Amino acid sequence: MLPVALTTTLVFVVVGIFTGLGSALLGARLYSAGPGLEPGFELNVIATVVLGGTCLAGGRGSMLGTVAAAILFATLSNVLNLNHIDVFIQRVIVGLVLLLALSIEGVRQRLVEHWSRK
Repeated sequence: MLPVALTTTLVFVVVGIFTGLGSALLGARLYSAGPGLEPGFELNVIATVVLGGTCLAGGRGSMLGTVAAAILFATLSNVLNLNHIDVFIQRVIVGLVLLLALSIEGVRQRLVEHWSRK
């Protein structure tokens, strides 16, 4: 039997610890802190998790896939910055990568459903 209350509490504690660590790292990188830093950072996080293999409708993803997607997005961001691409265009490119990943996942799910009926 899994202790649900203890597991939920531990999950919130771990998320809080990693949020604090991430905030400290972001503040150190930007040499400042505030609630309005890195607006739209959520899009990068969602795109990384989805590209890593986690389904938005629920399900399981892999840690290795998410780490690989994070490395891909960091590399993509670095390449775009080195080529002096506008920040707005960078956000559009991240959105397009997210749309591509969601489209591939949708097609994959339809194929699995189609082949499971036969």
